Amino acid sequence: MASPWYIGTPEMIIRLVLSLLLGGIVGYEREVNRHAAGLRTNILVCVGSTLIMLLSIYGFSNFVNEPTVRTDPARLAAQLLAE
Repeated sequence: MASPWYIGTPEMIIRLVLSLLLGGIVGYEREVNRHAAGLRTNILVCVGSTLIMLLSIYGFSNFVNEPTVRTDPARLAAQLLAE
């Protein structure tokens, strides 16, 4: 069984490309309707959020088996939303 704390490079790239495409779709729709945040802004927000979540979930996998370390993948996401 694969470890839930590990993700390979292809899976990371797929998630980043998917967030780029979905953010681009939302941004394109907003640009066509002349809303404030357009294509580039939505792509940057989506890819940045995906990177933060990938780091939060998989970035600290070396410390999972340490007895004194508690991992909480939601901590970085909570700080992202607080800003």
